[in-house]
Amino acid sequence: MATVTSLWPKDIQIKTAKAPVAVLREQAKALGEMTNYSIHGEVIPHPIEEGTFFYTFNIACPSLGNYRYSLLSIQHDINLYPVQITTSEDIYQEIQNNKEIDSTSYKEIFASSEDELLIILETIFKSEKTKHVIASLLSQVESGALW
Repeated sequence: MATVTSLWPKDIQIKTAKAPVAVLREQAKALGEMTNYSIHGEVIPHPIEEGTFFYTFNIACPSLGNYRYSLLSIQHDINLYPVQITTSEDIYQEIQNNKEIDSTSYKEIFASSEDELLIILETIFKSEKTKHVIASLLSQVESGALW
């Protein structure tokens, strides 16, 4: 049997930037660890349409009837960056004046690199609305408000 000669380049490499979905999954795990898994992050992939990757990030609370709060969504093409982040109106209104955030229209925020994505996610996670949602869920779990 003849050996097949590969025509593929030998210098194919993994990009040094972390895929946006990997960043979201890390943060989902971090939220779970921080709250002893009373609540956790959940990353939901959606079907790829026209070359666009789309994910939703939820805050999930299993002990409250699997309650989910949709915190944000991201989408990007095969190049990973830029990534478009969409969040709720409340959070958008709260963070839109942050000078480190590139926002061109209502609720749409853009990150051109992994570093920018991390800044935007941190801003969303530290928003008053996000902290309120997490505190409310933890309070209900603590008080035994099981469904």
